[in-house]
This record gives sequence, structure tokens and C-alpha cells, in this order.
Amino acid sequence: MIAAAMILAAGYAMRLRPLSDEIPKACLPVLGRPLVHHLFDWLGRWGVQDVAVNLHHLPDAVRRAVTAYDGRPFRFRFSEEQGPILLTAGALAPLRGCFTGGGTFLLVNAKIITTIDLAPALAAHRAAGSLATMILTPNRRRDPFTHVRLDADGCIGGYVPFAEADGRVDPLLAFTGIHLLEPRVLDFIPDGQPFDTIRHLYPALAAAGHPVRGFVADGDWLEFSTPGRYLRNSLELLRAGGLDNWTTWNVMLDPAARVREAVFGEHVIVDAGAAVARSLLLGRNSVSAGATVEDCIVAPGVDVPPGAWRRALLAYGTGRPAGPTMELMAHPLDAAADPGTGADGPAGG
Repeated sequence: MIAAAMILAAGYAMRLRPLSDEIPKACLPVLGRPLVHHLFDWLGRWGVQDVAVNLHHLPDAVRRAVTAYDGRPFRFRFSEEQGPILLTAGALAPLRGCFTGGGTFLLVNAKIITTIDLAPALAAHRAAGSLATMILTPNRRRDPFTHVRLDADGCIGGYVPFAEADGRVDPLLAFTGIHLLEPRVLDFIPDGQPFDTIRHLYPALAAAGHPVRGFVADGDWLEFSTPGRYLRNSLELLRAGGLDNWTTWNVMLDPAARVREAVFGEHVIVDAGAAVARSLLLGRNSVSAGATVEDCIVAPGVDVPPGAWRRALLAYGTGRPAGPTMELMAHPLDAAADPGTGADGPAGG
């Protein structure tokens, strides 16, 4: 149905720091798999065969994760952006050959997991003769994303800050980071310079008489651009699978430890007398007796000492030598994401 897709995986994921200092967003482990693998599952359902991926931050890690995918046998192409990041539309320029002469293709941010049904959106996109359609989702849980306003004819009418739209607009609509595009949009994208879809490409299309349309799609949609949403969405997927905990290999949970609704990476030890609840331990971790870890993300390699640790991203401070002298930092999770409630909808390209 759609032969090709472009995955945006170059960014620094600044809001995920310090996790993203060593794990690019496309590689975030989600129930034992890189985030981008979940996205590939969805692309395969729509017949995608060719997948282009842009790279910049930690490019080797992203490339390894992408090529390790063991589902549908995609043909992968990579573009490593050596200078400034080319942004969401400029990323297409070095890969024009993947899309020129073909049909409708997808441009998708690597930070999502979704079950969105593209068939109605694709039919509406083609029936309208649109060059670009933004896939939207109802923001039912009122996450603080920019509201996307639609005109009566289904075209994008503008963007409203969440603080201005909340309580005044029903339904709130968030952009999913999924675009349906026609190859003709490539004519509007310059080579070798940063060029954004929302700020640059879409105004250029509108000025040339090609208004951008929006389509409100059905299906689940989770976005992972902050530590709070990463935690909340991972726990939501755990619960949806009917699981109490998720473990990979070499995870040792003492029978006298109290553990519930937790996701464990490889090589984790939880001692007797420790408690872990509603948390992600990303691997090579230990939790000492007397430690309580609730609603937390524990970064790779962190050993949690006794004490109460709640609603935090636990990571070692940077710029310190490895070993016992490293300082454990508790970074607050973003307030917008409550691990107990789950979420539906983001913004941004």
C-alpha cells in the first residue's frame, strides 16, 4: 500500500538527557526491544519495503539497532548528516532517490509506537490530491502538546499553544509525527541546509497553492520524547500485555524483594529487603537491601543504594571517573507524564 518510508533518527533527544547521552531515542529499550523495532512492525503492516534512516547523534548505535531488526526484511538506506542536523524536511534531500518516481511515502519520527490505521488517511489524502497530509490524534489525556487546528475543508488552519487551547477547544488534536507525502514535495526542499516540515516546507507548499491537509486517525499512539512519557508508556504496554513484570536474561530477583510492575534489562540484581515498583531498570543495575525505587527510570550501569527513590531518573553524574566515587543523580521526571495514567498523543515532527 505504501512502498517507502523515511525514519527521522538523527536528533539529540535533549529532553531525554542524560539517558540520550548514551542511548539515542531510536534505541530506547521498550519491553526488551529498541523503540524503532516497534515502529518497523507497524511499517510492515502497510507494505513498506524500503526504509531510509537519517543519522547524526550516536550514528553507529542507531545503525546497529536498525539492521538488527529481525521482522519483515526491509531494504535499509542510511544518510549520516555530518554537519548541522538537516531537520525534518531537509533530511529527505540526501535521499531523494529513495522517493523520486515512486508513489506516496511516509515520513515518521523515530520516537513513537503506534497502531494507527493509515488506510482511511491514505484514501483521503489521495482523493484530495494532496501533496502532504499530517496525521493527527485526539489528545484525550491533555498532554501539553500544541493543538493543531483544522479548517472546515480539512486543511491545516494553524497551531495553538496547549495553554491557550486547553479548556477552550474540543477535541484537542495533536500531531503524531507521521506525514503522508508525495514525491513532488521534494522539489520544494533545498539541498544541504536545515529545513523543517512545519516551519519551512509546509508554508512553501501553501504559498504555491498546495495546502497541507490534516487527518484525525484511529488507533493507539505513544510518544517517547521525555523520561516521564518513556516510563508511563512502557508501563502502559506492560499492563496491556497482562504482565506484572518484564525480565530479560540474567535478572536475579531475590524472593524476599518486593517487585511489581517493573521492567528489567539485562544483568540486574535486586537484593532481599529491596522494593521496586512501576519502574524501568535499563541494565547492569543492582538494587541494595533497604532501597525503595518507585516510579523511576534507572539508567544503565547504576547501582541503587539504600534509601527512598521516587519519581526520578537515576543516573551517574557526568565528568566523573568510573567507579565507586561516581555521584548518583536523581533527575526529576517531567510533571506532564504520570506513570499511573498512561497517555495518548504528542506534537512535533
